Amino acid sequence: MRTVLLITIVVFILSVFSGKGFCNDPALDKAWTSYLKSDYKNTLDACRVVSRKRALGEEGRYLMGLSFLKLGLQKKARENFEFVIKNYPSSGLKEELLLGIGDSYYLDGNFNQSEKYYRKLLKNYKNTDYASMTYLNLGKALRRQGKWKEADGLFSKVTHSWPLSLEAKEAKKYLLKDNFFSIQTGAFAKRENALSLLRALRKKGYSAAIEKHCDREKVLYKVKIGRFEQEDMAKKEEKKLKKDGFTPRVTS
Repeated sequence: MRTVLLITIVVFILSVFSGKGFCNDPALDKAWTSYLKSDYKNTLDACRVVSRKRALGEEGRYLMGLSFLKLGLQKKARENFEFVIKNYPSSGLKEELLLGIGDSYYLDGNFNQSEKYYRKLLKNYKNTDYASMTYLNLGKALRRQGKWKEADGLFSKVTHSWPLSLEAKEAKKYLLKDNFFSIQTGAFAKRENALSLLRALRKKGYSAAIEKHCDREKVLYKVKIGRFEQEDMAKKEEKKLKKDGFTPRVTS
């Protein structure tokens, strides 16, 4: 689930390089510098140092939200994004905030809520700079709900409207996928490790297979089980796998 949905470097560039130094608020330069280095814990620490001297402001809260999102702390990320929306009604970061909240819900596995925020962003900001990203993420959220046809329509829109974008490249991959749920029990850089898990699953009576995935220079061997038309069927099998000591997750 952590694939995607984190707010990308595009958001960072648009937000950060808009004034002198790294940001509009010079007091946050150190925090943005840490963020640029992917040092999210130090980013948060730098924001907290500023907050002890004065109110952190919308940009600082947004930056904290981004950092929590990168650290996998979706609830805390959402709290910071929502704080800005509530306390800074005229914020110039509304689009980024809605996208961030949508991403946080997606990463929490709450695909219905993530759909809601992606749709809100597209409805309220028809000319948003994040259109390709939002349509892609919305398609993913719909796919995770089994809304295959609508999801494919959005993926096609991304490939046709923004053919040279990174989002279009990812959307094409989704258009090539079959429309069903499966359960991933592991992903490995070494095929031997995948084979070891495969044998363990088969000993327990599960019908598993290995899928080879290539992304640029990176190769992953994913061990998967089943082709389920309904997510609740996949969830039922997921529970059985957990009881047998495996670490499964439903994918689409």
